[in-house]
Amino acid sequence: MYGSCYCSPDKSTMYVNIPKNASTWANANFRSLGWNESNFLTEYLDYSTAIVALRDPVDRWCSGITEYL
Repeated sequence: MYGSCYCSPDKSTMYVNIPKNASTWANANFRSLGWNESNFLTEYLDYSTAIVALRDPVDRWCSGITEYL
């Protein structure tokens, strides 16, 4: 869902999930640390520090084209 994220218990930090960018690993680990599912569009998280995992775009393209071919 658009705007979904995981928040630390004190809401000082949030992890914004981007599919295909370590999302399965990160979601499991943040849940195990007691982080809660939230939505940065509907909850006041303006002052939270955001964590985002990104893959190298060239590496991601190579991986995708290899799977396609």
